[in-house]
Amino acid sequence: MVKNSLGFFYPFFEMFGRLLGWIYPVPKEDRERVFVLFLLFFSVAFVYNTLMPLKKSIILYTPGAGAEAITYLKPFAVTPGSILLTWYFLFLNRSTNRDNVFWIMLLTFVGYFALYTFVLSPYREFFALHSLADLLSNALPASFQAAPSLLRYWMHTIFYALVELWSTTVLFVLLWGLVNEISSKEQAKSTYALFTVGANLSSVFSGLVISYISKLPYNPNGLYGSSPWDQSFFRIMLVVIAVSVLILSLYAYLVYKGHTAVFYKPDAQHKPTKFEKKSISILDCFIEVFRSKNLLYLTMIVMGYNLVYNLSDVAFNKRVQLSFANDVVGANAFLSYIQMYVGVISTFFALVVTNLSLRYNGWTATALFTPVIYLATGVFFYMAQIPGLEHWMPAFDMFALYAGAAHL
Repeated sequence: MVKNSLGFFYPFFEMFGRLLGWIYPVPKEDRERVFVLFLLFFSVAFVYNTLMPLKKSIILYTPGAGAEAITYLKPFAVTPGSILLTWYFLFLNRSTNRDNVFWIMLLTFVGYFALYTFVLSPYREFFALHSLADLLSNALPASFQAAPSLLRYWMHTIFYALVELWSTTVLFVLLWGLVNEISSKEQAKSTYALFTVGANLSSVFSGLVISYISKLPYNPNGLYGSSPWDQSFFRIMLVVIAVSVLILSLYAYLVYKGHTAVFYKPDAQHKPTKFEKKSISILDCFIEVFRSKNLLYLTMIVMGYNLVYNLSDVAFNKRVQLSFANDVVGANAFLSYIQMYVGVISTFFALVVTNLSLRYNGWTATALFTPVIYLATGVFFYMAQIPGLEHWMPAFDMFALYAGAAHL
């Protein structure tokens, strides 16, 4: 029965089942559901890891934008986009069932990606808001000239925001939300780590795919693109759209097999506790943070991490832009390589280093990994920004570029 329903994927399912039996104790009758969910996590993360370097390359080489424009995208594009998507998600939740919410939300993303690929990006000059952007450019000082380009090429801005929101909306809200609803506590213990590994492994495959596409020769007689970058972009987006269709098909299979039914098994020892709901304002939150020394330290850690990450992200992307000059295809391939290496290293850390460190060194030493790695790699990266250093140490420049990618 399973062989007939899975079709092409059945040999992979058999191999997956054997590996699963050795590593993760998943019951045989539950392996089909776990296999499809594993493919879903892999596919959703694959789309994100493929689009992640692509969105950066587009902004870096948009006329008038560059790495400086990234500082405007997060507050003026990603944040408003997240608010709109949250409202849209809540509206759909009130209006229809969970399966339809998944379809509609996913089709919203995929629909824009397809529209951007076939219409908005090829004819970007036609859709560009030149007059409005020129007015804004004249009103702003020279240090803010990256912002008007984001308005001028608004289609790139929306694309960047949707790619950024793909991970939070599709991966964490929709997919993890689904898994939390349809899994028991016992199933969660044996499968959640597996799904995380699937998501991390996708970065390796996305890096290989982008690397292969980037090496394909430019065809001047091709149906799409007047430059190597246009053709490379089009091929990558075709892969993204194809994998998105696979995601929809996998979810349809879960629905067809009845695997999306909500799991409900009340614990006999669990008794619901009644509590009084109390509304709390933002001011009360700040007061509570300053009253508690532990909360204050945690807040400082979070703020410090985000500050270091955002500053390093802009500096790193600017360095990539300068290192690859006008080679957009090369920059995108390099960023995909970085994404691939990060996936391999993060998977190794998650499976081996973190567990061993927690067991033998405790939580404090393990938590220090991130700031220590940031500090060590940051020294090499920022040393490479010293003018003239690349002339007498050319190899150091590229090494520092890889070191600067550690913040990812």
